[in-house]
Amino acid sequence: MLKDEAIDVFENWPYHVPVYEEMKGEFEALVQALKTAKSGEEALSVYQKMADLSDQIQDDVTHVQVLFSLETQNPTYQKGMDSLNRDLPLF
Repeated sequence: MLKDEAIDVFENWPYHVPVYEEMKGEFEALVQALKTAKSGEEALSVYQKMADLSDQIQDDVTHVQVLFSLETQNPTYQKGMDSLNRDLPLF
């Protein structure tokens, strides 16, 4: 969910499990953009994108965790939690 979108009810959020390689790639690209920023304004813009991406990932993680806690026998939610348990420490 992007920052500027209206917040929908929890049950209507799209189910998305963050993928480590995707998160890593997005953050690496932003870190590189931060390192090559030519002005304070440009650096601030990149930093805000990093914060937005971090918020989006945390929203997805929380959604997976809550759904799993409500329905621990659901194989989709179990697979999502397994992925988070494996990949988040790497991130």
